[in-house]
Amino acid sequence: MRALLSTIAMTLVACGARPAEPAHASRPAHDYRELEQATEPAALAPETPLSAFDVDADLDLFAYALDRGYGGRGFVPEESWAAMMARLEALRGKATDVSAFCDGIGDAVWEIPDAHLSARRGQTKCGKAFVIAKRAPRVGVNHAGDAKIWATDTVTLPTGAKVGVVSIKQFPFNEDPIWSSFDTAIRETMKHEGIIIDLRGNDGGDDSRGYELARALIDGEVVDGPLRMHERQTPETLTLWMNTVSAQRSEDGTLPPHVLARLNEAKAARDAALHAGNEWKVTESTKRVVQLGPHAFGGPIAILVDAGCKSSCESSLVVLRGHPKARVFGERTGGFIHFGNLGRVTLPHSRVRVNIPTKYDEFPGGKLYDKIGFEPDVALPPGSDAFAMALEWIAKNVSRGS
Repeated sequence: MRALLSTIAMTLVACGARPAEPAHASRPAHDYRELEQATEPAALAPETPLSAFDVDADLDLFAYALDRGYGGRGFVPEESWAAMMARLEALRGKATDVSAFCDGIGDAVWEIPDAHLSARRGQTKCGKAFVIAKRAPRVGVNHAGDAKIWATDTVTLPTGAKVGVVSIKQFPFNEDPIWSSFDTAIRETMKHEGIIIDLRGNDGGDDSRGYELARALIDGEVVDGPLRMHERQTPETLTLWMNTVSAQRSEDGTLPPHVLARLNEAKAARDAALHAGNEWKVTESTKRVVQLGPHAFGGPIAILVDAGCKSSCESSLVVLRGHPKARVFGERTGGFIHFGNLGRVTLPHSRVRVNIPTKYDEFPGGKLYDKIGFEPDVALPPGSDAFAMALEWIAKNVSRGS
């Protein structure tokens, strides 16, 4: 009965009505301001005890954040949603510790076909189901080596032909100064006879620079994988996103100027949403065929991926492999693709951080890749070096250097 009442209450909230309080509980009326966290609370030790009250209060706030903030609501199967809610409900009313509580939430949200929806203690992702399902990358490490974010290199083949290498280990915000020379580096790389784009181990971020690279190689507009992008626009959703932006702090705890600008933009969007009334923003992708421009790259392009290529790495892969000369080497990607723009909130009593996607990408035919990933064109066995295999392929496909 308790689970049924919770489900009814959440349905009423989604429809815009305020549900009546169940007689057995004294739940407060939640507000978007409860979700806002200018700074993220520090994680507690895993063995820290939690009372039944602590557990219930944190679950109440999490249920509110899911109902009003989650961008996947309405796009995940109802049976998965019901299974998740049943698992969360089973945690109620029981004293426990932080580690067990975080694992309980982690296993509950794993019922949803959304790899981004998760619970964490500090940097540790919680849940036994995730640990069982996790795949370790097995086709070599990113060619960037010690470079923090990205690097370029040139490899000279025995024939004298040159292969440009663009290695990207992560996708920080587009405005981050670390990208200041990226455009120039791409143009220099395109002067070579072949290109390797190494995305191994790239766990995502802001895919703007992946799209920039694809547009340069195509010399035109890219073709998105999704048909439609559904972005939720409730005050709660935008508050969760504000938390994600404000967490991108420098080592001294301050917000870099480009992050502060993003935070102000996110806050303005959230404040506008308080009065807008439009809960969803839907963007259609009308271009479905790649058309190469006159300055498109004409040589072979090898793209390297592994199980560590996730999220914005995967969306970048989709547009990069749209080039007709591109070939993908490695292993199946991580499968973090449909749900994005990750919001977050730290639950007040347990200090468990929950990551909650705020948008959903709809692929043609309703096909789902989350927790599955994208297959490469050339699948390599564990222990292979994707870079060496790609270089061998390029050597067979470039004209002899002068």
